[in-house]
Amino acid sequence: MKYEYSCILVNLKVGNWKEIQQLIDPADLSGDGLETEPHVSIMMGIEPDVKSEDIIKIVQDWPRPSITLQEFSIFENPEYDVLKIGVESFDLGAYRQLAMPLPNYQEFQLFQPHLTVAYLKPGTGRKYLDTPLQIAPKEYQATNFTISMANGDSIPVKPKFVILNYENFHKAISHDEFKKLHIEKTGQIATVLNSAFISGHSYNNKTQQTHSGLGASNSNPQVDNGADSSLS
Repeated sequence: MKYEYSCILVNLKVGNWKEIQQLIDPADLSGDGLETEPHVSIMMGIEPDVKSEDIIKIVQDWPRPSITLQEFSIFENPEYDVLKIGVESFDLGAYRQLAMPLPNYQEFQLFQPHLTVAYLKPGTGRKYLDTPLQIAPKEYQATNFTISMANGDSIPVKPKFVILNYENFHKAISHDEFKKLHIEKTGQIATVLNSAFISGHSYNNKTQQTHSGLGASNSNPQVDNGADSSLS
């Protein structure tokens, strides 16, 4: 299958993924239905003429990202609701910044990492917002990146080494020691991690409206609607 753009994903192994999806009423499903392969999109919209080796050069030195899964939330579109699980990850925001030099098109500038669970009929997603989730585990380090090329190729990339989440790690050592440690390992990542920590965003709203260009009203036109143009 070919796509309009290439993208960079991080794959997640959620042990009870099938059980989570069994919480969804089959009558509510729409379009692509259930997401069979849990993943978080780090960078979408990479121009199709960008060579795979150029993307690999950026991704191959990324450490294993620390990820915390949250509760159900939704993106609402006129055509469908996206039922998702929110993701907290300082690392993924930093990696997205590292990938930005690649030629890319971003309709939505606000990065909201998430796991898409299912595509639902419009207006049916809200009923799941108060559904308690038993996710196993909630906090862990992802073990694999995937580069999904516009031509349909899927390229797995293994992380280089383990990194602790900065928000926990900085409590144990000073800021200067943190910078020195990561400069010794990957100087580029150290700079971006610290920059991302200072300028990073955290969004916990349970409902995010989509870009007005997609037919939904929204006071902030830069919110990612969760629709993956390169990979379902």
